[in-house]
Amino acid sequence: MKPTVTVIVPVYNASATVGDVLHALVSQSYPEDRIEILFVDNGSSDETEDIVRSFSVRILKEEKSTSPYAARNLGIQHASGQIIAFTDANKIPESRWVEEGVAALLNSGAGLAGGDIQFDTGVNPGVPEVYDSLTFNNNRALVNNENGSACGNLFVKKEVFEKTGMFPGSIRSGMDIWWTQHAVKNGFSLVFAEKAVVHCVPRKLPDVIKKSYRVGVSHPINMKSRGMSAPAILWEIVKTVTPPRISSLRKQLNQSPHPVSIAKL
Repeated sequence: MKPTVTVIVPVYNASATVGDVLHALVSQSYPEDRIEILFVDNGSSDETEDIVRSFSVRILKEEKSTSPYAARNLGIQHASGQIIAFTDANKIPESRWVEEGVAALLNSGAGLAGGDIQFDTGVNPGVPEVYDSLTFNNNRALVNNENGSACGNLFVKKEVFEKTGMFPGSIRSGMDIWWTQHAVKNGFSLVFAEKAVVHCVPRKLPDVIKKSYRVGVSHPINMKSRGMSAPAILWEIVKTVTPPRISSLRKQLNQSPHPVSIAKL
């Protein structure tokens, strides 16, 4: 018998996208009686809650903290599944998302599996959208190169949380990478689930800037947890005000279908 799965989605003022996410989740190929869907509202003031309640899913409320990690932690506490699957309210899972994520865990014996996050940039995206698709939530690179994964597409055996603890709940970005790396350091293996795919519309410039700031705030915490010294952390912080490494961006851009000027990028 297939393991039970709890899908956890933190949500905050996501009325524009949450309906599509819900349709995708209730239409999964995974057996309906083996899957539980939890949405955790972070204090939305738009129509998000009404949309979620129109579907046959559970909704919880985390209003003490607007951190999505606090919302995920609440979901984990109420989850009944043997496997916890995470995605976001702006990411649309393919119909076999749960099926493929679970298969990646079972076939490899791993404790964690980070799935593929594909950006739907459209025919003629702007430079900010291309930058977002190349630099944030590149889960293939995160899993294969950094032993980390974004929560936008992550499958975890529940026992991993029982042994390593929950996400740090007071910060808004970057703690999924910190936590997955922490789990790997504690002996759990992480694999890339290539066939477990979610689709995401990239951010416009204002949201790219906001995301960059939130991730930047979390970087010193991640560095300290890796044992870096204070001077080394300070130097890395100074480097964050300079443009990204051109060679790295150029390599990723060459693999992108969008011919954006490297200078503009």
